Amino acid sequence: MAMMVAPAPDGRHAIPAVPRHRHDVRGAVPFDQFRLLTRIHYQSARDDTWGEDEIDYMLFIKAPVKLHLNDNEVQATQYVSASTLKEMVQDPSFSFTPWFKLICGSILFDWWEKLDSSMTENGREEDIRRM
Repeated sequence: MAMMVAPAPDGRHAIPAVPRHRHDVRGAVPFDQFRLLTRIHYQSARDDTWGEDEIDYMLFIKAPVKLHLNDNEVQATQYVSASTLKEMVQDPSFSFTPWFKLICGSILFDWWEKLDSSMTENGREEDIRRM
């Protein structure tokens, strides 16, 4: 499962514009198969490291992907099962952003469980989730 987030009014049109500074999957995935599941309004507490207030578009795709990562932005990647990811998020030896921890603790695993049905056009949420 690949998860991408892109700020734009229409998720599909945003996909080619995803910033390359973190990850670049352009040319590696069929963009017309991405599905916009929902939009999330995310605001984090500000500290010395993090501070965000944004609307993110949650785009999902099931496809084999070859990632081209920016080492300055992405430390590591790994394909994992849902149960393994749940363990990793609880393990203090792994580091995740506050945003990703919030998604994991609230809606990611529900989406994961329903991934195939969520990938249809009817699986899209109309309301913006507030986090």
